[in-house]
Amino acid sequence: MYYKSRRTTLKSIVKNKMFGVYVLILLLFIIAIVFLINSIKADKTENTDATSQQNTDAIATTKEQTSTESPTSSQTALQYMIEVNTALNYVQIYKLDLNNQYTIPFKTMRCSVSKNLVASSSTLESRYIWKPIDNGLQYAQYVSKTSTNIQFQSCPYTAMEYNKLNTKIYNNLGKSIDIENEIYLYVADAKWIYTNCSNGTPIRIINTEVMPEYVKLQEHKALPELLQWEPTDPNSTCYLKNSIGRIEGVPSTLRIPLGGHFGYTVGVKAYDSENNDVSNQLVVRGRVYNNKIGTYRITYILVDKNCEYILKTTDVTVYEPVIEEEE
Repeated sequence: MYYKSRRTTLKSIVKNKMFGVYVLILLLFIIAIVFLINSIKADKTENTDATSQQNTDAIATTKEQTSTESPTSSQTALQYMIEVNTALNYVQIYKLDLNNQYTIPFKTMRCSVSKNLVASSSTLESRYIWKPIDNGLQYAQYVSKTSTNIQFQSCPYTAMEYNKLNTKIYNNLGKSIDIENEIYLYVADAKWIYTNCSNGTPIRIINTEVMPEYVKLQEHKALPELLQWEPTDPNSTCYLKNSIGRIEGVPSTLRIPLGGHFGYTVGVKAYDSENNDVSNQLVVRGRVYNNKIGTYRITYILVDKNCEYILKTTDVTVYEPVIEEEE
């Protein structure tokens, strides 16, 4: 009875005039469902691609920023420009203005440079501390080398020691030299370039007799040849903060027997202008060979931060004592 009723129902549905409409509605519904599913899948794929692209852009941006912040990057290196005037022996440091042009005078340095150095442009390439120069015969404490093998450096030292300055060359700082690839500077200035001008800093060599009004060179004072400490070097501890005062206890001559002892600073005292005992900053030059007969000069130098100094000497004679024969 059940099956007969079911078959009758199905036949009645098929014979119904609305059957075709029902089938069409069903097909449209199925198509709509399929379209909706495909749309959702497409949106997900597009979002995934967009997220991937954003991540890629973020990685690229991070790398670019890291490169920009590198010590040898253009942003750091281009902060200053170094100009060398070979005619007037000075170095001028310029900073960037708001238009990214090097028009702001920042720092002037006295130098010694060859007039034969031709006008040119280059960049800083490498930096050194205690670099051998002059075929290894001397040393420069700070060196900044350009892409054209020109070196900004301190005045030479005869050894890698702070008290071995070539005073003769130092005293002529500001005068032209014959060496074409070396530019001599005060230690403080050579160190400033070494510290503040990274690789890539632009260099410009000019040769003009016209000195701009903003170029102000400090007074240069010569040192006694035996004073081999560079005044602007922070390692030169002999320079007094106050003005020089006096040196006491240095005899004009002294005699010691062969093999006898000579105390270089025994009885010698030094004072600054405020009467402070600064004997530990006294520079002593010379040597007494107590095992060799002869006369030796010992020099005592007291110098202040303005390179004002006083100098005293003593001549020490080493003699062979006469042994009297007993009668």
